[in-house]
Amino acid sequence: MIITGEEILSWATEKRDAALAEITELTRLLRPGDTVPLSIDRLAAINKAGRAVFYVEDNHIVGCGNIVVYPSLATDMPTLENVAVNPAFRRRGIARSLVEDLIKWAKDRRLWRVALLTEPDNEGARALYRSLGFQEVELIRGRLRL
Repeated sequence: MIITGEEILSWATEKRDAALAEITELTRLLRPGDTVPLSIDRLAAINKAGRAVFYVEDNHIVGCGNIVVYPSLATDMPTLENVAVNPAFRRRGIARSLVEDLIKWAKDRRLWRVALLTEPDNEGARALYRSLGFQEVELIRGRLRL
């Protein structure tokens, strides 16, 4: 079942804090050693700038993803980010369901394209995105650790 970040923010403190901890663990799959705990304020900011969705099974969050619309001088750019699924729950269509929900959100707002970044060696994610119609484009990649 897919739920939204707005739903999580409305939960009682104990349940909400447990959910934030589970989401933090999922995002560590994406960036081991480079993830900060998800806070209420950060989830609220993501919801304000876009949409966060989570897949719940057996009362646990086992998948997550978000889309954030970054304003720029040229155009607003919705960017798909942080799609992760607990390894024990992979290959069951959870990531596809999350990404389809986020794409629908963008279409409903008449946004004209969605960008994403994924690691070049993440073949599973790349295959999923291609199957959903994403096209790989050449980019100059760079990252500066501050």
